[in-house]
Amino acid sequence: MKERFLILSTGDSLKSFLCENTSRNLNGPMDADEFKAFNKDAAFDETRRNLPHRTQPGCTYFLTWRQADCVPKEVLEEWKQERQRWLASHPFPWTDRTQREYDMKYVRRIERWADQGRGSCLCRLPSIRHGIVEALQHFDRQRYILDGFVVMPNHVHVLVRPLSGHALSRILHSWKSFTAHAICRKMRVKGPVWMDESFNHAVRSLA
Repeated sequence: MKERFLILSTGDSLKSFLCENTSRNLNGPMDADEFKAFNKDAAFDETRRNLPHRTQPGCTYFLTWRQADCVPKEVLEEWKQERQRWLASHPFPWTDRTQREYDMKYVRRIERWADQGRGSCLCRLPSIRHGIVEALQHFDRQRYILDGFVVMPNHVHVLVRPLSGHALSRILHSWKSFTAHAICRKMRVKGPVWMDESFNHAVRSLA
């Protein structure tokens, strides 16, 4: 398997991150027949903690989870209070338009902050990065179909479709728990490695 290091420009900041082919067993990423888009006309489950989450059997998801220290606690608390005021005036369930507004106001804000490379950025370390890659690939084609992923300095993006009998929440918890314990052992640190909540988006098309 070959690795490619991509250089992206965000404002005046250059970030180097790892982007790998996910096909450890030469199966390659999912093709058009394996990809399953979210069907807004079919039944789906919708839950919400701080972030809303929609799940549907067989659906493909774009996932993001971030290091716990990529946003300072005081900043997170300020955003939490602002978000609570917004939520009070936007009762659940939401329309697609309300969902997009929420994403722009709150989800994208965390993304922009994380993309500035804040926090300890443990994923810059090759040994940490490769440990995450191995965890993502471990049950590929057994519990899920892993299409692609990017390991950034302080967060991870994954495109994945759970296979029948394997819940997205269990898959994501397994990835985060296993890698967090491995990172704590290697770095000899305690405390949370990843933010408790993750972002997941049910993908609607290949485009």
